[in-house]
Formats: sequence, C-alpha cells, structure tokens
Amino acid sequence: MKPLPSGGPRPLALVAALSCLLLTLVISTLPVSAAPNFGSTDFENVWNRTDKQVAAGQVSRTWLWGPAPFNAGLTEDYAESPGGKRQVQYFDKSRMEINNPNGDRSNPYYVTNGLIVREMMDGRLQLGDNKFESRPPAEIGVAGDADDTLGPTYKALGKLTAKAEDLSGILVAGSVDRIGNTRFDVGDYGKKYQVSYAHYEPLTGHNIAGVFWSFLNQTDKVLNSQGQVVNGRIFDPVYYATGLPVTEAYWAQVKVGGQVKDVLVQAFERRIMTFTPSNTPAFQVEMGNVGQHYYNWRYNTPVTTPTPTTAPAVTPAKPAPAKCEDLPASSTNIFTVINCGPAGMQLIVGGHTVPHENLVLTPIDPNGTLLKERALGIVTDAQGNFLERINTLPQFATGMWTIKMHGDSSGIEGNLYIWLDPPVTKPTIIARPDTAKKDEVVGLLAVGFNPNAEFKGTYKFPSGATWNFFGDSLVMSDGGSFLIPFKDTNFSNARYQQSGKITVIIIELPDEKVYASTDFTVVD
Repeated sequence: MKPLPSGGPRPLALVAALSCLLLTLVISTLPVSAAPNFGSTDFENVWNRTDKQVAAGQVSRTWLWGPAPFNAGLTEDYAESPGGKRQVQYFDKSRMEINNPNGDRSNPYYVTNGLIVREMMDGRLQLGDNKFESRPPAEIGVAGDADDTLGPTYKALGKLTAKAEDLSGILVAGSVDRIGNTRFDVGDYGKKYQVSYAHYEPLTGHNIAGVFWSFLNQTDKVLNSQGQVVNGRIFDPVYYATGLPVTEAYWAQVKVGGQVKDVLVQAFERRIMTFTPSNTPAFQVEMGNVGQHYYNWRYNTPVTTPTPTTAPAVTPAKPAPAKCEDLPASSTNIFTVINCGPAGMQLIVGGHTVPHENLVLTPIDPNGTLLKERALGIVTDAQGNFLERINTLPQFATGMWTIKMHGDSSGIEGNLYIWLDPPVTKPTIIARPDTAKKDEVVGLLAVGFNPNAEFKGTYKFPSGATWNFFGDSLVMSDGGSFLIPFKDTNFSNARYQQSGKITVIIIELPDEKVYASTDFTVVD
C-alpha cells in the first residue's frame, strides 16, 4: 500500500480496512525475529533497543512501540524542519519522527515521538513549534476494544488537565466515564486495588500513579548502541517515550477482549498508560495504542478549512492574596472557626466526607510547599463528619496557607484557606467575632503563651457571675496557642445567658504569672 499523502480527504472505510489488512499481514507473515520494514535505520535502532527483545521472546514485557511499524514511513508538514517537512513512521503505540536530519544522531532526542496525546486531547494538530491546525478533539476511546463505549475518550481526558496538589502516598480513588465526568465518592477502587500516587511532577502539576512510576523506572534487557544485550533502563531518559503527565490517574470501566474490566488510565503528553489489575503481572501496565488512534484521527477525520494558529498566550496567574480579606473561598466540605490570626495560632477544623473514612489534612505554605511532617491523619464518624485541632507554629511564614483534605477511600478533596500574620510578642487573646448573637459561636484564640503549658480560665458575665474552666486537657499547643469556641446557649444557667460584655481571662500554670484577657459582646 502506498503511504498516504500528508493532507486532503480520505475514504474512511477503505483506508481503515486496508490499514488493518496490512497490519495483519505484517504480523502474521514475518518470523518473530525478522526486522520490520523501517523507514529509517534511526527508527529501527530506537525500536531495537527495547522491542527487539520482546519480538524475539527474550523478555516477558509489554511493547513500548509495537510489534512493527504499520506503514512504510511518511513525510509530514513541520515548519521548522528542512523544506517544511519531516520524516515520520507510525507504530501501534506512538509515532517516531526526525525533526532535524542534520542533528546529532547520538543524541537520544534525535528521534522523538510526538506530543500526539496532547494534540488529540486539545484538538490542535501540530504543524510546527508554534503552528497548529484546529481539529475536533478525538472522540476515540483511550483504552480497550475498538467498539468499547464505556471508557474515556481523548476529548474527555482533555477536560481533566487542571493542576493538582502533591498527593504522593495517597490512594488513587477517582474514576472517569466516557465523557469525562469524574467521581470520587462511589466505588471502592482505592481500598480494592491499593494503588497510590508515587511521584508529583511540578512542571505540569500532576501526580503519577505508583504502578506507572515503577514501570517508568524499571530496568531489564535492552540493546545498546553496539548491538549488545545489556541490563539497563527501559525508559532513558525517564520521560523520553511518554512525555510529562497531563492528567491525574483515573479508574474506568473499559471493555477489553470482550469483557468489561477495571482499568486505571493516565494521560501523558506522548502516551496513554493503562493498568489492568486482572492481567498477569508482566502485562498489567501497558501503553495505549495512541499511534493507531492518532493516525486515524489525523488522516481519517473529515477536515474543515485549516486554521493555523500560534501557541495560545499564557493567562497571567492571579496575584497571591495580600491580606486576610483577600482569601479565596474555601471548599464547602471543610471549615474552621477562625481562619485569620498570628502564626502559632491553633485551628479547629471540621468537615464532612463519608462515614468511617481515613482522611489526611496536610498544611501547604505560601510558597506551595507541603509540610508532610505536620500532616494529620484522622477518621470520620458514623455520619462522615470530623472536628480536629491543627496547630501552626510561630515561625510559620506570613501569608496564605492551605489545609489540603483528602479522603483515602472516597477520593473526596477540599481546600481550607487561612491567613497567618506575624506572631505576637506577648500572651494575647483574640475574640472572633468580637460581637455575636446569642446562638453564634465566638472563637477565643489564646496565643503567645509557652508551648505545651497547662492553663486555666475564667468567664466573667454581665450578671456578675463567673465560670471557671480547668482540667487536664487544657494544654497549649506546641505553638503556644489554644482555641476555645464559646456559645452562651451552651450554658444552662440563666445567669450565663445575659446580653452584654463578657470578659475571658486565661492564666498559665503553675506559677500563674503569665496571663491575658479580652472582652467580647453578646447581643440578643
């Protein structure tokens, strides 16, 4: 079959049938050890490094490129290549390309494989470093049988590229459907398969599932440049074949071999990686057939009038909050009594996920650094609620902090935003708000005391009555702080429920020389 030209309409059914026939003939008629019909010796050398051993039966692992190229090689438009054309060749799993034939052939990136997953997700066929042609995003399933209608398409994954926080060590529990809807509160993928995120890639803001990260870092038999079989990295450099991650990992229901299976999928710039737990171990992690998918999308999709564009302008990031009043709205499933105060303050954080779930609350500083050493693991109650104290330290940086909530089994997440001012220099009590109705909660924040010190306190009410609180549980945090939620309707005696000014005094034990007081007002 002649290679298809680089542009113009094609009869879909005929081309698809001929392509499938050619692939079948190539695979069935060649002996296992025979070399495929490569369009370039450089393409052949790249294939030989990893897949020649697979074809020869010397190793038991999945294909990195595929059993053979499925065409004889093409030239495609690329603005920066000599004459505006570059040499390419398609494989089941990818496309090899030579952008600069005059480059250093010893450089591992002399032969590259295109950002074809990103092109299909975005609907932007790349014709140069900064030249694109608009296409409909590929509505082709990223995994499974050709007639599967359950698993996500490239178009669907294109909706899921928003940056994520570092979730290293957190179970992968999210799932995605055909059109890109995600769910974190159904199914039990996290507990069932025990797959956690293992690496966070800051360049794209995405986490890589542990099964994929291990696969990318494996060593096995490879063919070196002298034609010798040696033990080495399959992926060298690590992102050479895949590119960077552009989505999180998601579980999906996918028809594979005629059976619906649970499959974990994750999109990278150049590849789709899949993990099928029901497969035998050597073939649980596989590369999706993105080369086949892209070829079909590029050459068999009806083309509208080409609209070359330049790379989109980067939208400037919103400026960081400059004060407490500028904080963004926190997630609706997590809250705190006081969200602004001096460094060292104690927080009372509450929220809701699902019953009896393990949660992790992790603080993130104003620079975006996770303080994993101060992460707090908790368990929700029978109704899915939680209420916990989280301590900050006086040395914490001034600015906006984030408390990141993540549910291990449900995958439910939430962000609580707080503002820390510089620490106080003496024992202080802050009342927020300083005026409240009878049924409202007033947060009384004691801060600036000695770390882990015991204390006692007294309320003085408008009636003249006093109420003392004292006990073994009243100990300052390691930041020298304690938060007391006050609500006058919690007091049964009417003497404590009168409107007016209330004074609170907190005294550090045992010498009672360190103390502070403040007033707040309760109105009808």
